[in-house]
Amino acid sequence: MFHTCRIVNRPVGKATRLQRSCGCWAILRAIRFHASRGSDSFGDNNKVGRHRVPERADIRIRAVTPADEAAWRRLWSSYLDFYETSVSEEVFGSSFARLLLEEENEFRGLLAEIDGEPVGLAHFLFHRHMWRTENVCYLQDLFADPQVRGTGVGRALIEAVYAAADEAGCPSVYWLTQDFNTQARQLYDRIGTLTPFIRYNRRVA
Repeated sequence: MFHTCRIVNRPVGKATRLQRSCGCWAILRAIRFHASRGSDSFGDNNKVGRHRVPERADIRIRAVTPADEAAWRRLWSSYLDFYETSVSEEVFGSSFARLLLEEENEFRGLLAEIDGEPVGLAHFLFHRHMWRTENVCYLQDLFADPQVRGTGVGRALIEAVYAAADEAGCPSVYWLTQDFNTQARQLYDRIGTLTPFIRYNRRVA
């Protein structure tokens, strides 16, 4: 089945709260956000287990480390489940290893934590662009646990990617979402600019 994907670009020229406070990838290993509930729109559930998430959550954004494999695997598996897809064990292993390389043109990974518990992730990549002299940044994966959606986790992760892109000298950031992903698009409409482009994939026989 074909689903329409919308391309969202970062609005260039508007400094975010994170960009004003930090522009260094190394510091992304331990950035804290104090976000209000409702500042992102990934869902309405604000409970973790039997406990209610505070209306203001202390969110920490940091880079993925070797010790995070189990937590990262749980979050990425949930992300893949949301899109009704899966990957092999080989892809799980190679993808996590690539996140740790910190090479110029390799994927990078961020985790969001609340009270020391990983609750969200982002994967992004810098790549060349024929219309620019500098690289651009592609935010491929963004996920927040359903239990913490609405606490600002999604916005904090996107702003952390914005800061990393600024530090790398490539402020252009873009990502894709499904046309009917209405909850997430409420956040994207506030933090990005919807483009008129529609994605096509090669047909595989």
